[in-house]
Amino acid sequence: MTTLLRIDSSSRSAASHSRDLGDTLEAQWLTRHPGSAVVCRDLAADPVRHITDLTIAGFYTPVEKHSPEIQSDLALSNSLMLS
Repeated sequence: MTTLLRIDSSSRSAASHSRDLGDTLEAQWLTRHPGSAVVCRDLAADPVRHITDLTIAGFYTPVEKHSPEIQSDLALSNSLMLS
């Protein structure tokens, strides 16, 4: 199955030209790729924070050695990569 990743970043939730364009492109994509999935990320509504030292440490630490702090810090990164 094909997946489209749509990223919106306009501060305007209404009357946004870029969101309107995104709606048009998404509709065209779905017409050309029926049954495709669309993953939407709205960076204005749900901003992604900067990576931290703990996140980087988690990338280089075996999972069985992750502290609760590393697990917590990696939760956002993991959710973004797995969805």
